[in-house]
Amino acid sequence: MRSGIYYILIYFIITIFINVNADLIFNHDADWMRYIDDNTKINEINIPGTHDTGTYNIDHYIYNSNFPFLTTVLPDNIKDLTGKTQDLNIEEQLESGIRYLDIRLGLNGKSNKLYVTHGSLACLEEDEYENYTYLYFENIIKYCINFLRKYGSETIIIHLKKEDINIKEKQESLINEKISDLIEEIYNKFDSKENIHYKNYIYVSKENDNDYSNENMPILDNVRGKIVFFSRADFKYRNNNPIGFLRNLDTDEGEKRENCVCPIFGICDIINDDVCAPIEINNFRYQDNFKLTEEDKWSNVLKVLTDKNSKFNKESKDTHTLNFLSIAFTSNWLYSLFRTSG
Repeated sequence: MRSGIYYILIYFIITIFINVNADLIFNHDADWMRYIDDNTKINEINIPGTHDTGTYNIDHYIYNSNFPFLTTVLPDNIKDLTGKTQDLNIEEQLESGIRYLDIRLGLNGKSNKLYVTHGSLACLEEDEYENYTYLYFENIIKYCINFLRKYGSETIIIHLKKEDINIKEKQESLINEKISDLIEEIYNKFDSKENIHYKNYIYVSKENDNDYSNENMPILDNVRGKIVFFSRADFKYRNNNPIGFLRNLDTDEGEKRENCVCPIFGICDIINDDVCAPIEINNFRYQDNFKLTEEDKWSNVLKVLTDKNSKFNKESKDTHTLNFLSIAFTSNWLYSLFRTSG
């Protein structure tokens, strides 16, 4: 009898040890959305994202014929300080729980392929021969699809912005049409090697929610295993369906962000709350005040997170908030040096 109890006890201890360690080994960040109810609309979920998602290799060299100065003269460490916002690549970000990708699109007339950029600095990736080449938008989609094939419970939001467009078309509508056509080519791509139709992993809505009502925001069950586009521009497929929900931060109202700065060097406690208040467009609100010190930026972020008095509190199911945590080094470095040296 005593021997039986001993073996049961040993088995019980080993079972607990295996279960605990398996739980530690398993990466819950990679599929955290599986714990969320299927009927939750995606605008109701606190979704972590990265700013200028593709900049992890931006400090390496590649020649840009449109801006040769930036690639041949500008030192790598300056490009690092002024352009690099991420250390992890796309796959690593997704594995770490990131589900919102901030993708800035570049295009020139020579390659006719969309690539990722930060201003005029092209985002790069290392190829199999350890050479650096453009981080193409098609590769972003491929990385996302590979992740979604592995973690079907997840959805990935890609927020598109056109940022470094150098083509012969100058009219806004023609530029949007050109970019839309290139995105649709990727949407219709078939990878025969992997037997993957890209369109099966991209959510398409019939409405772009241009009134920012969020009425057409899908529930999680409808977008699990899919990419959902948000866009700062009016991109459309050829059948006139929108390429993503409109979330434009570059409106006249959005220019108020330029005025939200420290009025006196090193003294930022007297920032005008009206100027730095989050911008509201119907049921959409965003805070993107990037010309602040770390302390004042966090104060802005916290106000949005803890706001209980507006319609954007956590009880609302029809609102959508985009809350940026990023600040620009070029707007903050003097104050940072002043504070450090003091």
